[in-house]
Amino acid sequence: MKYPSTTLAFVLTALLACAAPAAEPAPPAKVKITNPRVRAVPKTATATAAYMIIENLTDQPIKLVGGSAEFAGLVEPMITTTSASGMKGMETVPELEIPARGQRELKPGGDHLMLMKLKSHPVAGQPATFVLRFQPGDVTVTVTAPVFR
Repeated sequence: MKYPSTTLAFVLTALLACAAPAAEPAPPAKVKITNPRVRAVPKTATATAAYMIIENLTDQPIKLVGGSAEFAGLVEPMITTTSASGMKGMETVPELEIPARGQRELKPGGDHLMLMKLKSHPVAGQPATFVLRFQPGDVTVTVTAPVFR
C-alpha cells in the first residue's frame, strides 16, 4: 500500500512532536519573609497595610500576586505613584516582582500589601496572620506579623 507523501510527512511530524521534551515548568517560588508588620487603623477604617522584606531564594524571578486573611476580604499588592504635580497616590497592581536571588521591600510610603474590606481590625500589640500567594507554582506562605500604630 502506498501512502501519499503529505500523509507520511504529517505522521512523522506528529511522532516527532510527541517525542520532543516538554518545556520545563518554572520551579515553585521559594521565599523568605523578614520584618513583617501590619498597621493598626481606627475602627472606622476599611483597609490597612502590611509591610515586610520578601527575599527570593530561587534563580528565577517570582511574583507576589496577592493573598488572603481571615480579617480582610481582599489582599492585593499596591505600588505608590507620584503624579507630574508631585501628588502621591496608590495603585493596585496584579503582581509585584521579586528578582532572582534578590529582594523587595514593602514599606510605608512605598510598595505594600493592602488588606481591604476589613471584617475585623488588627489590634496594636497583637499578632495578625495572613497568607501571601506567589507565582510560579501558586505557592502560599503564612505570615504572622506584629500590629503597630
